Amino acid sequence: MSEWTRIAKLTGLIEANVVLAALHAENIDTQFISKKDSAYVFLGYYEIFVLEADQDRAKTILEDIDDRELEANVDNNE
Repeated sequence: MSEWTRIAKLTGLIEANVVLAALHAENIDTQFISKKDSAYVFLGYYEIFVLEADQDRAKTILEDIDDRELEANVDNNE
């Protein structure tokens, strides 16, 4: 069974939605988790996960988005 791996950690909801839309356009399944504080929306972040089998394709898509001036913090899984 495939495991989920985090590929992005973003602070902005708009940026997170752009990344999700780009991944879904390439038929990559995602999991979206909000780690935002409900009382202080400026605190926290959003995480995007993909299946390990799709990790390389997803990172290529994120790099393409980064090239278009979108600042997404791509995880290096270190």
